[in-house]
Amino acid sequence: MNDRGDIYRELQQHLDRQAVGFPATESGVELRLLERCFDPAEAEIALGLSYRYETVDAIFERLVGRGLAKDELAAALNAMVPKGIIGFKELGGERSYRSWPLSIGFWEGQLGRLTPELLADFREYSANLTFGAAFLSSARPQMRTIPVEASLDGVGGVEPFDRLETILERAPEPITVTDCICRKARAMEGQDCRRASGLQTCLSFGDTAAFCLEARTGREIDRDEALTILRRNQREGLVLQPSNTLEPEFICSCCACCCGILEIAHRYPRPVEIWATNFHAAIEEDACDGCGTCAEACQARAIKWIDATASPRLTEGRCIGCGQCVASCPEGAIRLEANPEVVVPPATTDELLELLMAGRTRR
Repeated sequence: MNDRGDIYRELQQHLDRQAVGFPATESGVELRLLERCFDPAEAEIALGLSYRYETVDAIFERLVGRGLAKDELAAALNAMVPKGIIGFKELGGERSYRSWPLSIGFWEGQLGRLTPELLADFREYSANLTFGAAFLSSARPQMRTIPVEASLDGVGGVEPFDRLETILERAPEPITVTDCICRKARAMEGQDCRRASGLQTCLSFGDTAAFCLEARTGREIDRDEALTILRRNQREGLVLQPSNTLEPEFICSCCACCCGILEIAHRYPRPVEIWATNFHAAIEEDACDGCGTCAEACQARAIKWIDATASPRLTEGRCIGCGQCVASCPEGAIRLEANPEVVVPPATTDELLELLMAGRTRR
């Protein structure tokens, strides 16, 4: 195997050429992140993976000349899966593997291996604008918003992929629930979530759930429990964000105080331009009694309270259509409206990644 000291730079550059980038920084913190997650042998194997699922034979052909036998490669790939650094799925009775980006990917895969040092490096890297640009300025967002069920009452033309119950009815098994790595990280830093009553808020389906079971980070549940968990999360004010596909592989339940995705979005003046949503909120000021509940409920910082007029102001371009303000308003002074054009997500994660890659190659 290659023992050059630049293996992590080579891996960084390789990951940066995939569907979701992994750009370099002046500080080199991205190299520390890779070194904490991959040992040198694993980093070299990861050079043979792409964002597409591929068989051991295909990966082996790419790594010919690096001194690794095919059976050794297969064993090494299988050992990398429970470490949370690569993805896998069963295709035709044979395992295939793919590279994961940092997020959504091998960062979340470190749920069972989180350390203060890894967290500190992730915080530094994710705060860098180059990472934010790579994550959010893609051709398609990686995630989208599922509105609170109650906020859709009276809204016409709601597609099945925007309805929680329909999503769960169609979701492939197995289904798992895991701790939220964002809340676990905040707890490690001494900060409890101000909204969620517990850590087990994140759901996965199909291939991603199979990974969670193999990595022993997830607990298998049935559809009824999954719906119960997600409805509880909505009642507690969390924003449901699935992968941006018709067949989502996960649903996160996010809050402004912990969620890394929302934290990145807060830095942008118009998050709706980098967010997949089919709805926006509208305030009926004549019906508003000035209680301020909506501003407290908004996780996107789209609603601000204007003391001089004792009324809320909705900032155009910041609303991500989650409907939490609608569900929380005691006067019914806010409603959710459908955007003029319905954005239909790609069918699968594979299709999403192809669109992301095509968008990168066109730039």
